[in-house]
Amino acid sequence: MIKELPLLKTPDWLRKIGENPNHDWEIPINELLKDSLYYPACGFNGTPIKYLAGNVLSFVYADYMSTINEVRDNLLGTNGDRGLKGYELTYQKEFQLSEIVLPNWQVPEITKIEGAYMNIEKLNERLSEMEEFAIWCVYKRKSEYDEKHGPELISLVYFINEMNIIYDALYNANKIVPKVLVIIQPGAACSWENPKSNNSFFYYIVSQQKLPEYLITGAFGSGYNYACWNDYQREPIALLPERYATVSKLKK
Repeated sequence: MIKELPLLKTPDWLRKIGENPNHDWEIPINELLKDSLYYPACGFNGTPIKYLAGNVLSFVYADYMSTINEVRDNLLGTNGDRGLKGYELTYQKEFQLSEIVLPNWQVPEITKIEGAYMNIEKLNERLSEMEEFAIWCVYKRKSEYDEKHGPELISLVYFINEMNIIYDALYNANKIVPKVLVIIQPGAACSWENPKSNNSFFYYIVSQQKLPEYLITGAFGSGYNYACWNDYQREPIALLPERYATVSKLKK
């Protein structure tokens, strides 16, 4: 957790799951989205969880390049030291996006934006190969760790899907804005546009509502990254010592 953002108390819905993990819980989509962190094109980078768990208790990840086996290995900790350090998996549920979208939601039509880098053919090719999949995990802090390590419970939902589709299906359709948006090295494996651009289709989708209060911008290389969208203050409120990432606040 970082001191620049307020800490959250464990909400009732998350505490109930932690107390009764053997129950088959329905996916509380509105609760999962409220005050959440959205990290698209994420791979399996745990930087936002490592540094913001406590400021955020519900994390939503999306990446259309991941595979089902990779997601399970990483999130369930079935392969070596994966999972979340200091936490044990206490609840999991696999599902499809179609199970949680509102009845009237339609996949947004992704069209070219003048002046933007967009390779829609590449996008469609990847979508045709994609293994659509989602998993919801709740992690509980291990007894040998205290609150300095992180909150008692953390929720993480991971979608194998495209970043615009997930944002629109979850946040826009339900009229909820995440507290934090993360853009760290997007498209490292298969980029069809540059979401860091103010002229990107992703910016267009996110700006359908009020923008998230906080933006994390990062990349590999050297030197810290300033906010990639002009709507955010250039001077960051916090630096994260991984991926040269910065936390920026939305301009008033």
